[in-house]
Amino acid sequence: MSPAAWTTVLHNQLLQLKLEDFELDPIATRQPSAPSRRKRRRPPQYIYKQYDDWVIVSGVQKWRERACKVCALLRGE
Repeated sequence: MSPAAWTTVLHNQLLQLKLEDFELDPIATRQPSAPSRRKRRRPPQYIYKQYDDWVIVSGVQKWRERACKVCALLRGE
């Protein structure tokens, strides 16, 4: 049987299914409760800083790339 014929057979079987063929999952049909996690917000004392970390590579001005988060955070110190 070719893959196209097999797909056609499966499609026809799917079209013949009725609602009684499905079993209702009580967990899936349960109403969602209120969201338990609140959206995280930045602390009010945090101030955004922009560093002008430009380097010239082959005559082209580019942003300096940092290898890790720690290096990126400590770049202004």
